[in-house]
This record gives sequence, structure tokens and C-alpha cells, in this order.
Amino acid sequence: MAGMVRITAVMPVGPGTREDFLRDSVESIRFWTKDARIILVDDSGEGLTRETAEQYSAEVVTTPGNGPDGGLYLTLSAGYKAALEKPFDLLLRLDTDAIVANRGFEEPGLQFFKEHPKIGCTGSYRYGYNGGVRSRRPQKVTIARNLTVGVLSHPGTSTALAYYLSRAKINRPSYRLGESVLGGACLYSRSAVEALEARGLLSLQRLHRCSLGEDHIFGMLLAVAGFGLADMARKDDPPLFGLRHVGIPASPETLMGEGRCLVHSVRSWGAMGEAEVRARFARARQSGVAHSG
Repeated sequence: MAGMVRITAVMPVGPGTREDFLRDSVESIRFWTKDARIILVDDSGEGLTRETAEQYSAEVVTTPGNGPDGGLYLTLSAGYKAALEKPFDLLLRLDTDAIVANRGFEEPGLQFFKEHPKIGCTGSYRYGYNGGVRSRRPQKVTIARNLTVGVLSHPGTSTALAYYLSRAKINRPSYRLGESVLGGACLYSRSAVEALEARGLLSLQRLHRCSLGEDHIFGMLLAVAGFGLADMARKDDPPLFGLRHVGIPASPETLMGEGRCLVHSVRSWGAMGEAEVRARFARARQSGVAHSG
């Protein structure tokens, strides 16, 4: 199967994105997955993706400035719809502060979905890199706010959220309120993305004003489509992910030495800022120091 797994990478690009950081993230995808189809979903309003797309043979999908949360859900929906226009086996969703740090995630990712056909997305789910439990409390508070106060400001959004939450629990009884895979770097199966589109669960305009994070919206909608989520990002799991919500979970050298392939967030490590974190990964990438899989 080596070299046969078809990857489509989808990366949303918002306002104020640093173009050099964007190029570095896209270069990391192209370097480690040379045949990947790369889709940059540009809602920056600034044309930030043009030169990067030309340099790295990426495609650009332009959307209105949708904003965060429900807006980012709409932005990503446009990317997922574009992805479905051509064949792929795995959809790699990366933020602009995430990178591919090693080769080798494709076959284990595809094999996982073959063994678990009702799992739609995997990454950091209920546990973090070091095994700590990810809290859902902030999301539960946000959902409650959308369903109560939100009725006054955005009644259509509140009604839609209540409906899809109820469908999620009916269609996937194990669904827990507000759960998600950390959206900054994760893998979707093609069958899950196809199911979202077939059921009309992409680009739901009524969720635009929802203040729930886009990864939690997708977690809910995957459950509506009958798909669950799964952990593959703990330190003792196969070394596919090195993820944390803010900053990377270990030093660049540790993550590369462990063979971590998909890394988020490169904005910081200890006293290092994003430029230095990226430089360390880039030096290893160019010198061949990274784990070869």
C-alpha cells in the first residue's frame, strides 16, 4: 500500500495570517506528502493564499469573511465540498499553526478507519498528549448560552443547534454534549465527509452565528451522520499526532524523535516563539534529521 494512500489536505486561511508562516505549513505538507492535494480555503479578504498556492501547487477556494466558530464551520464546509470533487482516502485538516513533521501517517490512518468504519474523525479527542482528560465544560457552557440567551439574539441559530444536538444523541447514543476532536490537526475518513455532504450537513447557514467552536460543531454533525470520534494522539498511541491547544506538547526535537507526524500548535514551546519553533522543524526537514518512519 506504500505510496497509494490518497491525501487531501484542507487548510483555512483567515485575516492577518503571516504569509511566511503559511508557506512553512504548506511546505511541510508538500515535503512529507508529495502527492497530496492541498486546498487552501481563503476567507481572509486579503488574497493571502495566491503566491503560496502557486509555489506549492495548491488549490484555492475563496469564501466571504465568515469569522470564527460557526463562521469557520462554513469556511471549512466549502473546503470539504471541494475535496469531494476528486477521489481521496483521508482528509487531513490542518490549521495554519500546524505542520506535518514526519512521513508515515497515511497508512496507519487509513488502516484505522478500515478497522473502525463508524469513526469519522480522529486526533486528540477525550485525552491530551500526556493522557490528561480534555475538559468539555467550556463547550457545555457555550451550548447552554446559545440555547438560552441566544434565543433572543439569533433564534434561528438556537433552534437549529437544539435540533442537531437532539439528532446527534439519537443517531449516535455515545455522543457527549460538546465533544470534539481538536480541530487544529486531525484526520477524517472519506466516508464521513461524504455522509456530511449527503445529509446536507455542510454549509448550514443557520449555524453561522453559533458561538460554539467549529470543531465542536463538526463533532455534533458527525454524530448526526452516525459517526463517532476517536483518540490517536496520546503519547502511548502510535506516533501520528503531537497536539496541544496552545503550544506544542513537547520540544520539536522530542516530537520529531518520537516520529510524530501531525503537530499543533507551533506557536510556542517554553520560551520559544513561533518563528523559532518553525525554524527547528524546518532545519530538521531540510537536513533529513526527522524520523523517517
